[in-house]
Amino acid sequence: MAVLDPAEHGRIAAAIRAAEATTDGEIFAVLASESDSYVFIAVMWAALAALLGGILTVLVVRDLASVSLVIGQAVAFLVLCGLSAVPKIRMWIVPRAVQEARAQRHAMEQFLAHNLHATADRTGVLVFVSLRERYAAIIADKNINDRVGPAVWQATVDDLTKAIARGAVADGFVAAIEAAGKVLSEHFPRTGAAENELPDRLVEI
Repeated sequence: MAVLDPAEHGRIAAAIRAAEATTDGEIFAVLASESDSYVFIAVMWAALAALLGGILTVLVVRDLASVSLVIGQAVAFLVLCGLSAVPKIRMWIVPRAVQEARAQRHAMEQFLAHNLHATADRTGVLVFVSLRERYAAIIADKNINDRVGPAVWQATVDDLTKAIARGAVADGFVAAIEAAGKVLSEHFPRTGAAENELPDRLVEI
């Protein structure tokens, strides 16, 4: 199910076209609902909690039958797995560092999948958002990175992350694309010779 409606997609596409009108750079946007299901991590936590719960129960209740202990652990495991199926609860038990690592890897996969590394002048830029993790990133190709350091993008990424948090996803994309266009126009101004090698649109996955 799409997160953004057609009008919002249209706004983002128009922002990309406007930004690219001032630069030979190529801007592409991807919105992911999540970067991982985190099912393995949720199951691992449920198993660990059931195991530790069993150990504590044995220490407290000395004469507990082994069958009762096993049944209790199995029930605890199944209940915790069921709770972790709720996305908000599941994200509470996934460490933030793991979320960011998975989202960062997903962003790079999208950069490669949409051939942003294959533009003629190596001037592709990906504006990426993963909603479940509230993660945003701007990934630029080699020729841009040679001139523009990560610190230049950080304020834009921070603003985009804040927009995600308050639910203004389309507004955040538009602002980030406009900011990226300004940076690109400064370092790679429009010459009129470059082709439009990538679609001017947002992809939802």
